[in-house]
Amino acid sequence: MALQSMEMATSYSHEADLDDLRKPVLQVLDAAGIALGFVWLAVAATLNEHTHALAPLLAPAALFVFSCISLTSSSLPLSWRSILFLVGMAIAVGPWSGGATSWLWLFFQPLVVVVSALLMGPAASFSAAALLTTATVVVFGPGPGVPGYGLLPPFALTWATAIASWLSSRNLYTVLSWALTSQRSAWEAADEARRRRGELRRTVDSLRTTHEVLERTTRELELARREAEEARRLKTEFVSNISHELRTPLNNILGFTEIMSRSPEVYGDMLWPPMLRGDILEIRRNASHLASFVDDILDLARIDTLHMPLHRVTTSLPQVVSEAVEIVHSLLENKPVALEVALDPNLPMLYTDPTRIRQVLINLLTNACRFTERGKITVTAELRGDEVLVCVADTGSGIPPEKLELVFSEFEQAGAWQRAEESGKGLGLAIAKHLVGLHGGRIWAESKLGEGTRMMFVLPLEPGAASTLVRTPGPRQTASRVTSVVVLCAHDYPYGYLARRMEGFELRHARTTAQARKMVSDWHPAAVIVDLGSFGGRGSRTIGELDLPAGVPVIGCYLPSRRLVDQDGQEMTLLVKPVMPEALLSVAQRLAPRGEVMVVDDDRGFVQFVGRTFRSIGQGQRLRWAYNAEEALAKMRAAPPALALLDIVLPKTNGLTLAQAMRADASLADVPVVFVSGARLPEEALPTGRDTFVVAKPAGLTGDQVLQMLKSVLATVKADYVSQPHRL
Repeated sequence: MALQSMEMATSYSHEADLDDLRKPVLQVLDAAGIALGFVWLAVAATLNEHTHALAPLLAPAALFVFSCISLTSSSLPLSWRSILFLVGMAIAVGPWSGGATSWLWLFFQPLVVVVSALLMGPAASFSAAALLTTATVVVFGPGPGVPGYGLLPPFALTWATAIASWLSSRNLYTVLSWALTSQRSAWEAADEARRRRGELRRTVDSLRTTHEVLERTTRELELARREAEEARRLKTEFVSNISHELRTPLNNILGFTEIMSRSPEVYGDMLWPPMLRGDILEIRRNASHLASFVDDILDLARIDTLHMPLHRVTTSLPQVVSEAVEIVHSLLENKPVALEVALDPNLPMLYTDPTRIRQVLINLLTNACRFTERGKITVTAELRGDEVLVCVADTGSGIPPEKLELVFSEFEQAGAWQRAEESGKGLGLAIAKHLVGLHGGRIWAESKLGEGTRMMFVLPLEPGAASTLVRTPGPRQTASRVTSVVVLCAHDYPYGYLARRMEGFELRHARTTAQARKMVSDWHPAAVIVDLGSFGGRGSRTIGELDLPAGVPVIGCYLPSRRLVDQDGQEMTLLVKPVMPEALLSVAQRLAPRGEVMVVDDDRGFVQFVGRTFRSIGQGQRLRWAYNAEEALAKMRAAPPALALLDIVLPKTNGLTLAQAMRADASLADVPVVFVSGARLPEEALPTGRDTFVVAKPAGLTGDQVLQMLKSVLATVKADYVSQPHRL
């Protein structure tokens, strides 16, 4: 059955291919038939020229004529041409001579069977045998020249040949079918390969074009990123400079109004009318409001420039809510408004920065207190899936629907549509949104006019990536994979600086070397960080005194600090404008109870304010002043003061350089220095005091560790070839 199916498939699927193979065979057979018929005809005509008998000429004539027709009829199908040739052969092997031995020609009929199988397929051999047998019996039959018993041998030979031809040609055609199928498959595969190669070439061309477009887009994006970072940097510098320019006059306004309200007698023996005192208090109140406004702008700028660190610790949300409620409770003392707290008792601990979350709650509660005249304010918190939902709801005037999408925008005042005196600065909710975003949460508002407002935010249970920040230094470490580090630091601020910024590390504060050794023994930290600035000139010796196990790495460096430390490790105080008279006098009384105070500031108004402060509520200190570093240094060398009050930003030479020049002068080296800054220095800009960074591991470092540290240092510390500040 399989072979029959293959034969059928061959006859239909490969007929054209087989015809291409049969055509040259038929042409050869036609040529052979023409030649044989012509020679045979010539010989027969010569032998029978005296008898003039036509019968002997019929066989060669038929072979010659039919071969010629088959060869010349190229327009006919190959099968018809094959039949013509076979008919000629069949006539040629017939017993046409009529003699006694003419039946012997029947033994040549198997040739017709073989040729028919060759030209028309295996089944044609049986057809040819049947036709030859039938034609011989019908046309000639047994007769004088063809005895009955004489037909059996040639017929048997004919049919045996048909069977043998069928068997052999069937296998031949099967092999041919397989070969042709393989050839056709190869051709199709070659065509498919050519088509795929063309598609691949087009794809490669497309990818090349796409790659070029991506490279161009990447370059453009990189340029846009640099421009954006430069614009952000310029924005930060602008905000910082503006804050400095605002703080200087604000300092004078707040300082003078403070002196006017508390010590009016310093301006002479005169009666201050109540209306004048009220106006002075109003000026002071508005100046304080403006100073707070400047602080909020700086906070917002720090968040926007990715310089607002988070100190994530395991936090109790109820405790944070309680602290925030206690802070704002005084805002409702004169209002018939109740402040209620309803928290889910099953709230889990959160891994957040409690200071920032408390600031968010204070901003939301302050807004609610400002716009609620009666009723109540409710703080709720509940667990929802993998988040904690916190809601501050009030029964105030509400927010118009068109304003809900804008209340968290910068400088958008939630109550701007109400009375102006009820509106805030327009930054509290914007800061709250950014701080919630830093924790990977989200914040929104719901409100109905006349019914109240619900301010809601959610915090994830697991610390997530900040939604407002995209530049992260590496994979975030979760609370379950924190690394323990001991920080040896004599003061709180440098430790707090690291704790706020080294997220993913569990820092433990040791104030002495003994505490550090005990913590290393108890907790087995990954390393010990030593703040060299905490120990003055003994920082390097402190590392040697630790006496830790040889395999514990020790990192010694000068951490940023709110305390300014000079090259000799001597602490210098920093005051940030606006400086209140009490703070100024407190520092002066601590550092120089008696004697002269040298004020160095290019702002004459601030110098006048300091002089007025000392004259009004001072303790006998005398005042001298200078408006630049060169003049100040000359005056101090002529008569060393008991205290130097230096503005950090001075013309030509800044206050830090002036302090270094004082330390280099033996007559001024022991003079206490207090710095005054018109801008609140952000943590990332705080000075470290020295340029030393030490990594020590008594057990030794491997070459790979040294290489990795060198790569990290080179990637972090960049060369700076800008001109150095002017030195005195």
